[in-house]
Amino acid sequence: MSNENPAHIYRISIPVRPVGKARARKAKYTNHFYTSEGTVINTRWIRSYAKALIPKPLAGPVILHIWFMFAKKNVKWDDDLPHFAKPDIDNTAKLVKDALNGIAYHDDCQVSDSMLHKRYSDKNEINITVQNWAPALVI
Repeated sequence: MSNENPAHIYRISIPVRPVGKARARKAKYTNHFYTSEGTVINTRWIRSYAKALIPKPLAGPVILHIWFMFAKKNVKWDDDLPHFAKPDIDNTAKLVKDALNGIAYHDDCQVSDSMLHKRYSDKNEINITVQNWAPALVI
C-alpha cells in the first residue's frame, strides 16, 4: 500500500526575540518606501534557519503552530506564563508566515489552520511547527 500524501512535519527553533511585522514606511524626502530594520533582521533569521532545516516546500494546505517566547528572569518554559504586551500576536505571526514563503510552503495562502502562542520563557525564541493538513490533525 503506497502513501500518496505522507505527513511531513517541520520543526524549527530560532533564537531571536519575536517582533511584529512593521508596516512599510515612506521616506520623508524621497517618497520611497522601506521596511524597518527589525522586520528585515528577523525575517532573515527565520529564513536562514528554515532553509537549513527544510528540504522542500510542502504542497497543499498546511497547519502552522508558533510559540513566541519572550525572555524574563526566573521563568522556565514549563511555567506557561502568557505574554500580554507588545508586539501583538497577529503582526508577529505575519512576519513568520511571510518569511517561510517559498521555504516551508510555496505561499502563505496555504496555511489553512494556525495556532499561535505568546509566552514568557528563560530565553527569547520562536518555535515553529509546519505540517501537511489532514482531517485527523485539525483540533
